[in-house]
Amino acid sequence: KASKADGLIAQADMYHSVGVADGDHAYWDVPEKQDAQDFSKGGPDRPVAKQIGANVAGMFTAALANVGYAWQVFDADYADSLIAAAKDIYQNVMKPAFVSQRFTTDNNNYYNNYYTGQGRLDDDAAAAALSLWYATKDSMYAYDLYKNKEFGDGTANYENNLYQFQGGFMASHSSLLFTQGGWATDYQNIHAHVLFFFSKLILPTVAKAQEYNISSKERDDLLMRNINTFYRMLDDATSGDSVVQTNQYGQITTEKPYGLVWTSFDWGVNRYNLGVANAFFMLYEITGEKILLNVSLDNIYYSMGANPWDISFLMGAGEKNLNHPHNRSSNPDGYNAGGMPYEYKCPKGALMGGRAPHLTLLDDWEKYTATETCIDFSAQLLMPAQSLAEPLPIDLEGPLFSNVMGTPISDTSAMISWDANEVALVTVFYSTTNDGLNVKSVQQNTASKGGSLEITGLTPGTTYYFYLEGMDTKRNISKDDNHGYWYSFTMTSQNILLTDITICQVDNRSAKIYWWSSSRANTTVRYGTSETALTET
Repeated sequence: KASKADGLIAQADMYHSVGVADGDHAYWDVPEKQDAQDFSKGGPDRPVAKQIGANVAGMFTAALANVGYAWQVFDADYADSLIAAAKDIYQNVMKPAFVSQRFTTDNNNYYNNYYTGQGRLDDDAAAAALSLWYATKDSMYAYDLYKNKEFGDGTANYENNLYQFQGGFMASHSSLLFTQGGWATDYQNIHAHVLFFFSKLILPTVAKAQEYNISSKERDDLLMRNINTFYRMLDDATSGDSVVQTNQYGQITTEKPYGLVWTSFDWGVNRYNLGVANAFFMLYEITGEKILLNVSLDNIYYSMGANPWDISFLMGAGEKNLNHPHNRSSNPDGYNAGGMPYEYKCPKGALMGGRAPHLTLLDDWEKYTATETCIDFSAQLLMPAQSLAEPLPIDLEGPLFSNVMGTPISDTSAMISWDANEVALVTVFYSTTNDGLNVKSVQQNTASKGGSLEITGLTPGTTYYFYLEGMDTKRNISKDDNHGYWYSFTMTSQNILLTDITICQVDNRSAKIYWWSSSRANTTVRYGTSETALTET
């Protein structure tokens, strides 16, 4: 919104990073105390960077589109605003930047020498197009993804190489195929994620592909190219002395005896090794090829304790962990803020960078190449964990309602309340009869597990009938009309007496209000910043 308001979007640019200047890593204390520090240690005011490149613009676009699609059932207006922002960034920032930067590695995402966002552009641009295609079903994004020759031209070797795409962001760029080219999947390379997304969400069945205007023949071709590109990627990305033949487009090499797939990078070896193993998990989900699963499991087991030291690198899991992670929110070893340091607290769920089996084990917070824990380290375990989790029964039913009540709260308004067995977006339909005539409705703005809605403009002395309709997060819809009889309430004054109203547990963020009522009732608390502005409920 700030980029739009300040005219940056119109200049094919946007704000993209908030952070520190040359004081990066200069401050070691729990993060919630950072605002009290001076600028050199990451305190306010923090600079905001612009001059975005195509890669980070692509990441923003994909993230906004994906969350916008998923959030429709919780808050449709907000979700639509996310997708609208994604379209805006895609058209006015990412695409122009991609055209001007496509054959460069310097993408103008510098931020005072930290986390430049350099690297390949094709994967992020493809993620952006794919996510918007999935969210909107607009074929323009499909064209940009794998057909548009303006963004990539694979015509020369498309027919003979089944890991090549015809055009678009997924075609070869400057002799580079749509793989990470030997570097592990990391914050710079998400080619595997794009191929997985494409295969699982657009191409899983003929029927699903047809929803996106893809014929059965084209689906077979695209799925084949996705799979063969995956195999080529695994050939490029693995290193070792043991060869596992896959198909004609690639072979896997692993390191004995642990089956590790990529230990060529000493910094955070578990993270980058699992980055490659993640691609194995993804391809296994698509093909069902057991050898891919077995190699993946070997790599998971190594991080969990099947290593020369018999130690779990997943902090808080297993019988033995290291004790000095490079993690300032939990480990006071590097404390430099003055005053009293804090107690060590095991960062449960954090994956430590660890060591390759031929190296010396290190347990020293200053040796961050071995002991660092990062969010993207731990994230490498999420996809295989989800993949291996016991499948839940397919949810084909909408929410089940209980404790449905209609209660007058004034002469002209009533509160409809309910409980539900799952999060849902609920609409209340009401009328003065239960024959379906002259029905009005009110709808929740945000989804919830149970909730209430106020109906206004009612007539005193009148009986109203109502029923509920709810949509869950899987977009299943259910209706509760009290077995065809509808629920009802009558607009009569209840003269409810409220007593013992108490305000307590007041702090800088919240207060709790308690009361007793003379009979069971739905109660609305109205509050605001003055007696004449009770604008919140």
